[in-house]
Amino acid sequence: MSIDISKSINIEYEVSNIIIKQLNSNSFYNKLDQKYNNNNLDLNSYLIKDLSLEELDLFEIFIKLEDLFKLEIPDRDNKKLETVNNIINYIKANIKN
Repeated sequence: MSIDISKSINIEYEVSNIIIKQLNSNSFYNKLDQKYNNNNLDLNSYLIKDLSLEELDLFEIFIKLEDLFKLEIPDRDNKKLETVNNIINYIKANIKN
């Protein structure tokens, strides 16, 4: 799945959507019967501390983001991307138009 970057897109929505899908596929949240959507995902949430995502979850999220936005997130950068907003701002700053 890819999008034409030259078209106007809502980066916040796309990033949130990828994270929400990962959260909702996570067995931890399935056991709690907790589902996330764009209305209840706090963009200031820390991926590991607040959302309880694991390293494998983060790896999958970053791969999906790289594919969707046609960019590469180096390991040295993905360690700095601790919150949903960090990711959104990083993509806005590094997306190729």
